[in-house]
Amino acid sequence: MITDNKGQGVLHKAFVLGVLLKGLNAVLQITGGCVLLLVPPVKILNCLTRLMPGGYLLDPDSLPVKILLDFRSYCATATEGPLFLAVYLLSHGVMKGIVIAFLLRGLRWAYPAMGLLLILFILYQIYRYSFTHSVWLIWLTVFDLVLLFLTWMEYRHMRGPRSG
Repeated sequence: MITDNKGQGVLHKAFVLGVLLKGLNAVLQITGGCVLLLVPPVKILNCLTRLMPGGYLLDPDSLPVKILLDFRSYCATATEGPLFLAVYLLSHGVMKGIVIAFLLRGLRWAYPAMGLLLILFILYQIYRYSFTHSVWLIWLTVFDLVLLFLTWMEYRHMRGPRSG
């Protein structure tokens, strides 16, 4: 298990934290995808509108309001529509969840699988950024790059010193 590695130090702890954060992200994505499949987008938008500035339930400059505004804007203007977003969230969440579960069990092949998955996410996020210019995609990409580095370092450490 990845939490059993006591001698690694800061990089190992950062790796474990990154994997756990990515796992939380997977749970949130799966939940969000299910909500988008089960609740009509109009109801979601109406609920969000009540929470928005104008309803004055939240500070208009707060992070939750900015996230909700981004989502509301996406639902209102996206050509792909809420079904695309639901499938996107579910597929990303499930893929990450499966790989993270295997990482937590300490299976060696899960490390390269996590690396490949992160590379694919990073490439897609860069592609999406070219259309959306979303700051969130930049932050997510930076986080994924850091986690990719930590996954690689953890895998190298787990394999032990090279012989030869």
